[in-house]
Amino acid sequence: MKEIPNHIGLALGSGAARGMAHIGVLKALQEKGIKPDFIAGTSMGAVVGAFYAKDGSIEDIESVVLGLNWAKLAGLIDPGFYFLREGLINGSRIIDTIHAVLGDVTFEELKVPFVCVATNFETGTERVFSKGKVIDAIRASISTPGLFAPVKIEGDYYIDGGVVNPLPISVVRKYFKGHVVAIDVSRDFQKVYRRKKENSPQERKGSFQHPYLKKINTKLDEFVQENKAFLNPILESAEKIKNNIEEMRKRITDRPPTAISVILKTMVLMEYQISQASLRDADIVIKPDVDDIDLLEFHRAEEAIDAGVKSIEAFRAS
Repeated sequence: MKEIPNHIGLALGSGAARGMAHIGVLKALQEKGIKPDFIAGTSMGAVVGAFYAKDGSIEDIESVVLGLNWAKLAGLIDPGFYFLREGLINGSRIIDTIHAVLGDVTFEELKVPFVCVATNFETGTERVFSKGKVIDAIRASISTPGLFAPVKIEGDYYIDGGVVNPLPISVVRKYFKGHVVAIDVSRDFQKVYRRKKENSPQERKGSFQHPYLKKINTKLDEFVQENKAFLNPILESAEKIKNNIEEMRKRITDRPPTAISVILKTMVLMEYQISQASLRDADIVIKPDVDDIDLLEFHRAEEAIDAGVKSIEAFRAS
């Protein structure tokens, strides 16, 4: 059985909603009495890392993300006419939500040493934030191109740190002398594609053949046969509606990707390639199984957190 050392520096990677798996990783480590001595985060990794670093606990951010649903997520989106020029979302409501918990805490006041990564849009270089207000650095680190408006700090515009360093292993190496543990939540599109091919509609149909469900289906078939005269008009109408919906779905599916989806997917593909190239510099790599969680599926927090917990268990059992 493998064990994670007691003195570690954590690199928490970007991944938007998949980054909620970092909460599960920290939760599992906390339960085993392992407390990181240093944390570097990019994008969602920066958000989770900052929450933990504030007081060495994961409870605050866990309660925030577990409370998210589609209605609350919609309330956090603040689009405006500037989106064609800057980004789809201004980001102020999301930052307000983070600020409500973090406040104006500075890097110097954090209980656990923490830094986060953003990209200087003017120079195209990495900037590691380690001083000043944490909330300002997070706003820079999460500014996904095309999605969030860039943020101006000290005269320069900043965008998502994932553009240059989505998994900040090198940053942990620079600031911390000890074992480096990388938490990789980048999306492996080849793996996702294989899963989709394996779970074809025919196979999905067969996957529901539980004995109890078979019994229900048999009873339903008997009911339909016994009441055919009455049900036929209803079933015919339902079939027409189903066909119309299927035709609409096909038209939507066959449309080419939108400009914003191309930008976001390109970003995710790029982050994956950069992350994989950096893994060799980590002492330990933890890879939560969150490939099936899309960029903005924050309502799947419980699933992502559980994947983080299981990734630590899987590592120890390997």
